[in-house]
Amino acid sequence: MHENKHMRSLARELSQAILKAAPENIPRGARKDYKPYWTAEVQKLENDLELARREAE
Repeated sequence: MHENKHMRSLARELSQAILKAAPENIPRGARKDYKPYWTAEVQKLENDLELARREAE
């Protein structure tokens, strides 16, 4: 019985910590042109492609 109360107390503390940290770390609202898959490597490939297109013209 005592262990069950302790577990509920720990779960409540964890939930409160998550709820407190969330607003500070999760972006709010839509971000214009957000692409989560866009990495530095993808950007370099796009830059190389654009350069090759210009050179081909």
